[in-house]
Amino acid sequence: MAGYMTNDSLSGNPGRVPGGAAAVNVTVSFSGTDNSIIQDGNALAAGIAAQGPSSSGSVFPVEPWIDYGYTLLLVVDNVYDWPFIQGIVWEVLEWGPYNLWPYEDPWINMIDGFAWEYPQVLTIDSEVTLTMEWSSNLLFYSATIGGFEYPLYIHFPNDIQHDYFMLGTVEREHILEPFVDLPGTVKWFQFPGAWSNINIGQVGWHSYLSYPSFMMKGESSWTNVPFAYSVNGTTSWLDNTVNWGGACYDNVDADYTYQHVHFYPAYGATLEPDTLLWSTPLCAMKTGTDGGFYVPNVAISLLKIEMLFNNSDIVGDQTGGTSPYSTVGVWPEGKVRVNDVYFIHGHFGENEGDADWDYMADVIADRKVRVNDIFAVTTNFGNDGTYITDLSGVTVTFNTGEEISPDSDGFVTIPQDATSFTVKRYGTPIGAMIVFW
Repeated sequence: MAGYMTNDSLSGNPGRVPGGAAAVNVTVSFSGTDNSIIQDGNALAAGIAAQGPSSSGSVFPVEPWIDYGYTLLLVVDNVYDWPFIQGIVWEVLEWGPYNLWPYEDPWINMIDGFAWEYPQVLTIDSEVTLTMEWSSNLLFYSATIGGFEYPLYIHFPNDIQHDYFMLGTVEREHILEPFVDLPGTVKWFQFPGAWSNINIGQVGWHSYLSYPSFMMKGESSWTNVPFAYSVNGTTSWLDNTVNWGGACYDNVDADYTYQHVHFYPAYGATLEPDTLLWSTPLCAMKTGTDGGFYVPNVAISLLKIEMLFNNSDIVGDQTGGTSPYSTVGVWPEGKVRVNDVYFIHGHFGENEGDADWDYMADVIADRKVRVNDIFAVTTNFGNDGTYITDLSGVTVTFNTGEEISPDSDGFVTIPQDATSFTVKRYGTPIGAMIVFW
């Protein structure tokens, strides 16, 4: 049972992002797991499964098409009280029996691998960030545990391996189409959360995945996976003829919010494949220091408190910063400048629902951009201020009566009938930057 990255839908994505990804990672944990319930010879794994291409297949059928599968997993069994880390490189024959290749298994062949055991560092409750990164044509494996990065292994590729990972999805195609149809979707970047030889089949285990991310070649910053869906064993296609998962992992369910999934055993309930685990946010709002907001009239169910401010000097600071989300076009920078004036003025006269409407332009939250919004910016023109990222003591009070504290990442589920809310810190209203899903 896993999640997988797709750009914006379940199919139709280009998949081959130009240049590819130089690195992929995910944070995993088995916190709270009773590993004694894992059967002899079985284990629970969670981590990354990613595909990389090769330069083969230019003279089919003499030279077969080959791709490479890369896994990096945190693994726990019932033998030891601590988990270990395992990495494997797989050589995959894309068309299986259609190719002639001197391998005992005509489908997939393990060409490299390692196991990393460090009981002094790894515990059953450890939170581990697993990273695979191409650099100087070598593949480096590492793990970050307790804020410290541990080098794990270096893979030396052969002559035909390309030094990047593929992202997104693509529909499965057959070399003999339209005579042979292969339904389903190839998922090039997957993050399994419940992966074992057989179903563990008891209560007592937990698997947590957070922040699957990638870094494009030529870049130095990580990008969180914007869209993720669930995938079960039989549909977890690495390539046209090979999948990661094998059988469906029945009686496994999950709780999920943006960038976080908690897998756990659930008798009689199984997470359906292609369940949307998270997507990019739909809109964002920043109002005044009174902490007053309305619920946008779009299909949302979550809000996330990104940061707070109690300095009225930065009311009207709406733009100039770098947005962490592709669907949120503007982001505050801590300064009220001419770009903020231009932004508000550019939406002057608009009402919620208009074609060019942007909730970030509605500083005085009343579902319209008017003179009072422009006045809020010009009053503070030239002012600077600092935002607060510590969410201690923060609550959100909705007009339906619920008062809810955000989770550790700032998320709050919006009550079904709520139309407005106030952000407070230790009981006092405070300004906030809010993003909505």
